[in-house]
Amino acid sequence: MVLRELHPNLKLLSHNSQLTLHGCPRKFYLYRMLKKQLAEGIERGDIHTDFGGIVGYGCQQLLTGSPRQKTMVEMLSKWRLELEEDTEKRQKKTFFHALHAVEKFENFLLERLGNYELVMLDGEIEEPAVELGFEIDCGGGFSYRGLLDALLVNKSNGNFAVWEGKTTSGRADEAMYRNSNQGLSYSVVVDAIAKRLGQPTGASYEVLYGVYKSVAEEWELFPVKKNYVDRAMWIKSLLLDIERIQQYADAELFPMHGEHCYNYFRQCEYFGVCNMSDTYLVGDSEKVEQLKEDDGKYFFKFTLDELVAAQLEKMELELNL
Repeated sequence: MVLRELHPNLKLLSHNSQLTLHGCPRKFYLYRMLKKQLAEGIERGDIHTDFGGIVGYGCQQLLTGSPRQKTMVEMLSKWRLELEEDTEKRQKKTFFHALHAVEKFENFLLERLGNYELVMLDGEIEEPAVELGFEIDCGGGFSYRGLLDALLVNKSNGNFAVWEGKTTSGRADEAMYRNSNQGLSYSVVVDAIAKRLGQPTGASYEVLYGVYKSVAEEWELFPVKKNYVDRAMWIKSLLLDIERIQQYADAELFPMHGEHCYNYFRQCEYFGVCNMSDTYLVGDSEKVEQLKEDDGKYFFKFTLDELVAAQLEKMELELNL
């Protein structure tokens, strides 16, 4: 069977695009083929994403040692939403609540993360490992990209750990994070980063999920360990997603999953039009602009073969012990 050639936009993968693919392949297709630039969130102002983004930025700045006052001024310059409606006030997601969240993070940093420090990356100048970009070449034109909120090192044993900040207006539960594919991708990459930096690699890595509960106004920590078996399974899952995308293209059908037409308290942005033909919505797919993003933000680049080899090596060592 001759494989149908895929548009390059459909070969750009990330944690968010995988979630979209799993939820509704039709949305994944339209999102990649109708957007004019590469983005992983809905572009219109959204209090939930904006609040999470600004709190995450403030926490990253404090991790680098930036003074609190300077951090808060920079947070103000990045706040996009002009109006704060009753919903935001009720869920405590206004700008001033974001400042409060970052203030509380200072104590949380000392109490729960005091045994960790931020990794500094060597280069022409030392760079703090925050918003650390990585890209995995998966072959066949496919790539997987991601950004680590921060890369930390345990001061006691020298092991690396990933800091991943989250916000929620509800309750937080370990089950929301323990088996996250996002955390698995991070642990695979951290293993490779440790090797690249000449640091000892471990059988497992921690992903530290710090969750700020806006209504309760408190932080909660969920440390999750990812072992080499988990990491190998993530690689296999990624390959299956790539195979699935190719199968959809060969069948000339990215199916719509109607149960996802309403998510996160709103209709899908393509609701009501996604059932129209590709010819009407997309036109000639060969003329669709290729999505691009600044490659400079991806500090570490790996091939999937490198990552597979590293995990196989760990499995062999474990079996021989």
